[in-house]
Amino acid sequence: MNFKKTTCFLCLCALLALSGCKGGNAPASTVTGSTMATTEPVTAAPVLWDPADANGSDLPTATENGLTYEIRNGYVCIIATALHQEQQIEIPATLGGLPVLALGNAVFHNYDVTESITLPEGLVAIEGTGFSSCRAIKTLHLPKSLIHITFGLGFGCESLESVTVAEGNPAFSSVEGVLFNKELTELRYYPEGRPGEEYTIPATVRSLSDSAFGRLQTHLKTLYIPATVTAFPDTYIFGVFPRSVTVVVPPNSAALAYVTELAKTDEDILYRTEAFAPAA
Repeated sequence: MNFKKTTCFLCLCALLALSGCKGGNAPASTVTGSTMATTEPVTAAPVLWDPADANGSDLPTATENGLTYEIRNGYVCIIATALHQEQQIEIPATLGGLPVLALGNAVFHNYDVTESITLPEGLVAIEGTGFSSCRAIKTLHLPKSLIHITFGLGFGCESLESVTVAEGNPAFSSVEGVLFNKELTELRYYPEGRPGEEYTIPATVRSLSDSAFGRLQTHLKTLYIPATVTAFPDTYIFGVFPRSVTVVVPPNSAALAYVTELAKTDEDILYRTEAFAPAA
């Protein structure tokens, strides 16, 4: 009798053990599977600047620390500033908790005492002319993130000596303080206060932007445009063609045709024809 009881007891323990293993393993397997399914990284979609956003109407605005901005689709565009007495200005990377991706047209206008304006990394676009009549500013540094400038970078910035570009910027390059596109095929902006009385456009350049030489030039006296430049804007490469600058163009070139046509209606345009070697 004792033998039978012992045998039944051992069988019962074995059944319980098997049941316990199954009960413990199943939940563990379920939890592990569930954990693996929910650990996939979730990345938020990046906020993108869209030129069409600038055409929106009745967009909400706000002002913070002298900067008035337009609230767009997940980012802000600075549309007005009231910092005219500041010598050093640093634009923040965020306003109202949103990234600053754009500067509106001429948001820095008639800044006579400001010598430095720092643009934030993350800024994507300058919608129009970024700096108008900022007479004391001497240098500008463009961040790696900046990929769009609608019009000229500066206009009436007579002390601006150079523009530099952060390494790795995919859209712009700077050579000796002059702003070009990344491929060096378009001259975007020649600073109005850049030292030197002569400048020869590099041979890589094929086109000049509208008002590429700003409004006036403080030091430039002679501008050499090589025959490699074949595309010109519909308007002046200077905002106001200065009589203080003589444009030198090769014979039988697109540059000659450009200045000849402009000279028909503007007696301030001074030019001469001359064969010369373009800059490397």
